[in-house]
Amino acid sequence: MRRLPLLLLLGCLPAGLALAEGCHVNSRTSSAAVTGIETESCYEFVGMPAEALDWSCSNESKDMTSTRKQRVAQCPGGEQARCDAPLDQESLANPRASARGPDTARPAVPNDARVLTRYYQMTDLGQHEACVHRLLGGRLARLLGCPFDPAPITQVEEPGRHYLLPDDTLVGPTQRHGLSHIGQLFGGWVAEPFMATKAIGHPLAGPGAQAPRGWSDAFAEQAGDAVLEGFSVFSPEDARRAGQRLLERGPLRAKPVRAKAGRGQQVIRQLAELDALMAQLPTDELATWGLVLEEQLEDVATYSVGQVEVNGLLASYHGVQHLTRDGAGEPVYGGSDLYLVRGGYDALLAEPLPASIRLAVQQARRYEEAALHSYPDLLASRRNYDVARGRNAAGQWRSGVLEQSWRVGGASAAEVFALELFDAEPACRRVHARTRETYGEPRVPADAWVLFDGEALEIIVEGQPLCGTLLSPEARVPGILFVHGWGGSQQRDLARAKGIAGLGCVCLTFDLRGHERTAEAKASVTREQNLADILAAYDRLAAHPAVNPEAIAVIGSSYGGYLATFLTTRRPVKWLALRVPALYWDEEWDRPKQSLDVARLARYRRLPWNPDDNLALKACSAFTGDVLLVESEHDSYVPHMTLMSYRAAFEQAHSLTHRILDGADHALSEDHHQQAYTRILTNWISEMVIGARVGAYPHHSSRYS
Repeated sequence: MRRLPLLLLLGCLPAGLALAEGCHVNSRTSSAAVTGIETESCYEFVGMPAEALDWSCSNESKDMTSTRKQRVAQCPGGEQARCDAPLDQESLANPRASARGPDTARPAVPNDARVLTRYYQMTDLGQHEACVHRLLGGRLARLLGCPFDPAPITQVEEPGRHYLLPDDTLVGPTQRHGLSHIGQLFGGWVAEPFMATKAIGHPLAGPGAQAPRGWSDAFAEQAGDAVLEGFSVFSPEDARRAGQRLLERGPLRAKPVRAKAGRGQQVIRQLAELDALMAQLPTDELATWGLVLEEQLEDVATYSVGQVEVNGLLASYHGVQHLTRDGAGEPVYGGSDLYLVRGGYDALLAEPLPASIRLAVQQARRYEEAALHSYPDLLASRRNYDVARGRNAAGQWRSGVLEQSWRVGGASAAEVFALELFDAEPACRRVHARTRETYGEPRVPADAWVLFDGEALEIIVEGQPLCGTLLSPEARVPGILFVHGWGGSQQRDLARAKGIAGLGCVCLTFDLRGHERTAEAKASVTREQNLADILAAYDRLAAHPAVNPEAIAVIGSSYGGYLATFLTTRRPVKWLALRVPALYWDEEWDRPKQSLDVARLARYRRLPWNPDDNLALKACSAFTGDVLLVESEHDSYVPHMTLMSYRAAFEQAHSLTHRILDGADHALSEDHHQQAYTRILTNWISEMVIGARVGAYPHHSSRYS
């Protein structure tokens, strides 16, 4: 499973700042040591002479970025974030660096001078979103039964062979990545940029109006009254024509289509206000993405309606969004309450819904049908619609879809968790799920689980403040100990351990005595000594400051699996994975392992044994954690009877998973058998260890119905 790079930048914004001459910046990171911060921004100086901006706008730092700067009459609106900071000599040369205190040695810069930076295209997700997206990726992988690769990518090496989790709607041929159906991604793909925005929701201003490539007039015709009264415009002339018509009935709302969470929107009451707004918008931006002009509503209630489909599981829902205050006191998205049902819109409409919600569901469904009919190449497995209900200028109640979201969003955690519950409990028909985002020190309900807990901070590099978030787990993470077999080494486990460590665990691999650097001891080392090695390695892992000593898994292969069973009687082990665990008689415990009778061992392993007959099996019979047994079909060293003796011994295990690798030998000599074992192990670790880390579902909570 692969996911695409996540994009966001944090910013703060004081309201009501007037526009001034600005410097428009397009930048691209070119240093391998520093990740990109933004690709499009514009800054302006307040309280400074014009020549100061001339000097600053021609300055570039080519060692860090490839930057193109252009002087503009005004910075355009529609930004996704703004940051206002004092201006000093340092930030005059580098407008993204803010002053940190008074400086008497800066006569050319007035004390009240400021720099305002507007960010339009964000290129680094806030860590809380990155963390949640990574968590959702792991859970989606479990639903799909495939491994999860959390590494960000921009291109897919084998198109069509991965399930993608993009952070935004994919656009155009270069981002198609071999996708042919909605079962290959969580989110959506569209052919043209405007199709991913609210611009598709309204008709053009009239005959002859400018339209982008791929535009369909059929959408507005089919959507009908599922949307509010309004127009989508792609030129200043069309904006004026549409604005005149709407203003005859009352105020309108101008909506930049790329801004999220309502940012950059403006209520227009006079045509002059619209003209002033249009003067700020770059014509190429307008021609590509468009602008929505829509009737203004008062007393507005907004509903969320949507569908999500993963691996044959389909859920439909309605719900509401909540606002919270960010660290700067600004209102931002604060979570969702969703009521989800198993199935499509018909199943949702069969529920006893209030009239306003029923209308919202019907309008969202009509909007979606219009989109799929008008743009048949559209792919969307996650479909979310904001539907508003309020009074227009005439006092009439109006309802309509404001916009669509065909990408992972704020409500996606609730959506994915609900799908997991539907998958786990086939009899479950409906779920009530809540998500909350808060700033500061929240009060966490007793039956909730925390997806992210982090601290925002600022990192100063060469005078530039970089936004960052300090992350720490709510508790220490699981530890995983790998124990190799006789004749093996830790090299066989390193690649798997590295992958599992990427899931959020601390892994330890090591070489038993008699192997690698201590190979000269192979002829004399005993089982007792090798068990002492394992105990010492366990203690080293459990003492790691990041490890939760009550959440340790042990993964043993062959001889290492046999010895791992003894470890469970001497140290706390929560999860035990045994690949082709060997079996030895109890006597000769202190005899060199190399000198044991091989022919006798072969006969011994072909016989059935009980816990009363063997100390390793007795240890298994007392183990109460979760167990994974992996057997090789053509194993000449550890036959099927040995695996069945182990399986029968785990009578008190919390769960037992037994997998057989078809055609595999004891050593997994073929690459595809190695890969198959890695998939089995990673999926089991994800289900058991990572699932326990993020918390089990409160299946019996009143939150679910």
